[in-house]
Amino acid sequence: MIYPQNTISPKLHKLLDELKINLVNLYGQQLYSLILFGSQARGEATPDSDIDIMTVLEDPIDVAKEVHKTSDIKFYFIDKYGELISIIPVSKSEFTSSSISLIRIAKREGIKL
Repeated sequence: MIYPQNTISPKLHKLLDELKINLVNLYGQQLYSLILFGSQARGEATPDSDIDIMTVLEDPIDVAKEVHKTSDIKFYFIDKYGELISIIPVSKSEFTSSSISLIRIAKREGIKL
């Protein structure tokens, strides 16, 4: 994947590529889109910033179940890279039609992975 050079460090690039592989393997055809958003996407991250990823999944989804499904992946990346990843699951229908501010932010500033 090619990311904007001014916002994505080589370390983050490597992490995102590996994260994408893990999430594609976990979700398969249910995965519609992955979006990096927040301070990392804006190029405003500090050493303490987390990595915000919105996973857009084919309908229907159970948010609590999806959060639980990704917990091992999040722990793996904390252990390997020392980075906290926030994985936010949303359904495709919610992503396309919702006025929730977090979704609007991801649409406006996000980088599709």
